[in-house]
Amino acid sequence: MAGSNALLPFTAMSAMIYFLGYFDTAKEAQRVPSQLEHLQSALLNLEPTPKEPLEASPHDHSIAMVQTHSAQREVEVLHDQILAWLDSEAEIDDAKRLKPSDIMVMVPDMETFAPHIHAVFGRFANQDPRHLPYSVADTTPRTEPIVQALDMLLQLPQLRITRVEWQSLFEVDA
Repeated sequence: MAGSNALLPFTAMSAMIYFLGYFDTAKEAQRVPSQLEHLQSALLNLEPTPKEPLEASPHDHSIAMVQTHSAQREVEVLHDQILAWLDSEAEIDDAKRLKPSDIMVMVPDMETFAPHIHAVFGRFANQDPRHLPYSVADTTPRTEPIVQALDMLLQLPQLRITRVEWQSLFEVDA
């Protein structure tokens, strides 16, 4: 038993070395870092804000800020941009190619954006080249009808509900 425990630090060290490979910088890869890589490196290494603004390559689209007239249009622009990114990488071999599962989008208020995300990303059939697989996280369970019905049932001893509200509980799809 003592012999196998002696190997644990070496196993942990080899796992750590493998893990650190994910954080190789663009300098180590001998290429010019993108603006996103600059930001990621600064956050990872707790670097102070640079005194001089970074020079951006005209071909660097790693960070994009878009202002539109509505949340619906924002999501439509996002969908088109993701399709353009995926299309621009069509010639790259499969191991290095950008995949939809590599993309994460964050929004300030998911309750506002969720219906627009479903409307835009869910409008295309799986066979359509514009189809992108997606999922929406960070939705509050209270927005689900079944959860609302369960919540109402749990509060029944304290609530006074009408006959119409009582009947509506039986209309919730299970």
